[in-house]
Order: sequence, then structure tokens, then C-alpha cells
Amino acid sequence: MLAARIVTGLGVGNIAALRVYGATASTPKDRMKAISYGTGGYVLGISFGPVLSAFFTPLGETGWKMGSIYFNMFTAVAFVMTFVCLAACFVVHFFFKENYVGIMDENETDSNVVVPNYDLWGALICIYLFMIVNIIATNIEVMSTPLTTVLYDWKDSQSILYNGIALCCSCIVSVALNVILGSTKLGKLDKRIQMLIGIVFFLLYQVFMYPWSFYSGPLDYIPA
Repeated sequence: MLAARIVTGLGVGNIAALRVYGATASTPKDRMKAISYGTGGYVLGISFGPVLSAFFTPLGETGWKMGSIYFNMFTAVAFVMTFVCLAACFVVHFFFKENYVGIMDENETDSNVVVPNYDLWGALICIYLFMIVNIIATNIEVMSTPLTTVLYDWKDSQSILYNGIALCCSCIVSVALNVILGSTKLGKLDKRIQMLIGIVFFLLYQVFMYPWSFYSGPLDYIPA
């Protein structure tokens, strides 16, 4: 499982290539739309993971066996996603063609083109904010199943099903927001204001998740 997570992490790193290509293959006028739609597609893909997990919960923990291969609610998703990844490799290799807009070659010279200096502080701030987003997302991913299990006394199958539905709904909201930012005037709002609004929602998440004294309890802990 640890090895699988490491390989998955290497694959998720391609999101950087997606965003860089979206920025360099689009004009300044359409860049917000390109990045928003690209990020929306990424989030939409994330939402299919929990949906598939919820779809295969009827197989249960035991499932059925074919030779030395087990098919249950845990392994079936991995087999399906393996075929999906192979299909993605096929599509990218045979159908994807790189096409950049306004990128100057090393051999090209144009006295009318002025390349601005690299904004180091702006880049560092964006990297820091992106770290915050991923830390919170990882926190939700790791804690959602055990936390809801002890909160509601759910079985493993129930936890996978209901957390999958909840995460799918969250991803739908995120995709809708990306589409709105890419296709309406809200996307032209000052980027600092957009980031501040997003940070406020992250702060609200931390406030709601804090173990306040007026919350009901104690939790029913999972037996060792």
C-alpha cells in the first residue's frame, strides 16, 4: 500500500505540467478560463475515485476470488483505475499535440518584446498557499474515514460509501466554482481577493473541526 501511494504521488505531480501547459498554450485573455477548466477537470477526476469506491461497496470485504486474484470493495477500484490510467496513456501518446502561444525560442529575437523580471516573492507566496491547500486536502482525505467511523459507528463499507458521496458532492461544488470563474466576470475579480476568500473558507473548516466543549461526545473509539 505504501509503494502504491508513492507511485500515485509521482503521478499526481503531473498536475504541475498540466497547469504550466495551460498557461503557456493560452493567450492572456483566455488564460483564466484555461487554468480554471484544467483545474476543474482535475477535481472532477478526483471525484470519480470516491464514486467508484462507493459503487463497489456491495462486493463487501470478502467479494469473490478468481485464482489468486481477489475482487472486493478494496481491490476492484484499483483494477478499474489501472485500465483507466492505461487508456489515458494511450490517448496522450497518440492524440495529444503540444501547441504553445507566444513562446519565444532561444534562437528568436524581437526588440519589441520585453520579458518582465521573475517575481520571486509572488512565486513563493503562491507556493505557500498551494501547500496550505494540499495539507488541508490531505488532512481531510486521511481523517475522514476513521473520524466518521468513530462518530457514527459505521462499518467499513458504510464509511467508504458515505464518505465517497460526501467527497463527490464537495468535488462537484469545486468543479462548478472553477467553471464559474472561467466563464463569468467573477474570474476577473482581483486575484488577491479570490485567494483571501478561499483562505477564509479554509479557516472556517478549521473552526468547525475544532473539538469545542459544546460538541456531543465522547467518541466511540475503534477497537484495537
